[in-house]
Amino acid sequence: MGFLDKTGKLVIPAVYDSEMPFSEGLAAVELNNKWGFIDKTGQLVIEAKYDDFPKILGGGYYFTEGLCRVLLNGKFGFIDNKGDLVIPPKYDWVEPFSEGLAPR
Repeated sequence: MGFLDKTGKLVIPAVYDSEMPFSEGLAAVELNNKWGFIDKTGQLVIEAKYDDFPKILGGGYYFTEGLCRVLLNGKFGFIDNKGDLVIPPKYDWVEPFSEGLAPR
């Protein structure tokens, strides 16, 4: 798919299997059935190592309040915008952070 700027010009080519919209300066991208994150230059800044989870369950990777829920080996946790695990993957399900809290 790739990414277009406001004028419709292609600024990040379609080199990934799937993409999510940008949130807090990063966009999740899928590569070989794993998810990572690119910056607005298209540079992969967080390794594509996270598992896919069904969008029908509210899935999808995006940052809120500086954190993104991730799925790794069947468990959910949270990373920051540098890719550091802030909350280790140990939960069966979590919602994104909102007002400082993340329901599980």
